[in-house]
Amino acid sequence: MKKIPSILSVLFLCGFLSACKSTALTENHISKVSSISDAEYILDTLEIDADSVFSIFCMIDGMILYFNYEYPKPEETVLTFYKYDIRLNKTYPIGEIPNPYTFSADYTVNGHKIFFTCNQLITAGSNPDEQIISPLYVIDMDNNNLKKCADDASYQTLIYVDMLDHKIISFKGIVDGDNGITYLDLFDPSHANHKDFTAFLTKKYHYDTKKGEVISNFAVWDSVVYVLVNEYNPRRPTAIRIEKYDSFGNYIGDLRLGKNMAAFLSNQTICEFNIFGKYGFTRDFSGHGMIFEITSDTASAKIINKTELDISVSGDQKNVIFFSRDSGKIWTLNPQTDQLYRLDSPYEKIQFICADNDRKMMIQTNQNFDGETVYADIDQIPAKPVN
Repeated sequence: MKKIPSILSVLFLCGFLSACKSTALTENHISKVSSISDAEYILDTLEIDADSVFSIFCMIDGMILYFNYEYPKPEETVLTFYKYDIRLNKTYPIGEIPNPYTFSADYTVNGHKIFFTCNQLITAGSNPDEQIISPLYVIDMDNNNLKKCADDASYQTLIYVDMLDHKIISFKGIVDGDNGITYLDLFDPSHANHKDFTAFLTKKYHYDTKKGEVISNFAVWDSVVYVLVNEYNPRRPTAIRIEKYDSFGNYIGDLRLGKNMAAFLSNQTICEFNIFGKYGFTRDFSGHGMIFEITSDTASAKIINKTELDISVSGDQKNVIFFSRDSGKIWTLNPQTDQLYRLDSPYEKIQFICADNDRKMMIQTNQNFDGETVYADIDQIPAKPVN
């Protein structure tokens, strides 16, 4: 899954997809300006125009996908995507979405294609909050274009996505009478004319009795879907579970929760949930985060940061980076070896990190791209294993 470094959600009005150009821009919004040689490694420094780059979306093989909010007319907002290729030092316009309503900035990657949702508000009706559609989009980094895959309706505005056996799995929610329904569904992008989402898992909460189950987030690893579920009953404390399902939606068991893990999940509203083999990560909307370890089907806290612990994952899922904004600490995980390392970071503060394939990463040290921005090879930076 997941996820954008610098902002979780931006609220604007929403519209439809328009055409894009594939020729390079005459001026770059991001540029490689120099290389800094340290005693043991080399860092490429980047210059970013904050007026043209609202946020970095993701990186794939040295290609930076970013977006900006542009205002071509009064009361009109356009969410515009661009690609900067570090190797070619060229920028390409990808496409635009006029008047976006809610953009969670969560995404999933299949090769050089990036899938995400951006909600659209339908103004007809007396209650616009119930007139939201949630289009699924795809950006093709090789062909420099953006297309709408399918429309869908969802009461939930922040939609999370991941990849399950080359299908897009999404976490959504709707209201049906007195019931709140949270669910996971699947979309197969390989069928060009197939526009339907199919149900994978559904949980129901009854507002009148205050009983039921609610999905709060999910993760996918090695064709297993891990679902974070809250079970509510007014007569007893809320039960927190991590349920496991195979790729066909069959229940295959639960992960037991260690004491600190259970306490964290029960006291937070979770916006990030990932699993990578032996390790996992979760974070709430306040920025509190936790790296956890899975042993003998039990998830236990490994590293807990009270503030500003975040994650970035490369598109190929082989490069997982955890970082603390307020301390500058960086950890890296190789899911193939299940080994967690602490990097020898020279930074005291970090605004965001964006993981790339081939064990690369981009680091930004201050807000609004005012600080140092570097592109580095992780394996060249001194590191120590975390026991």
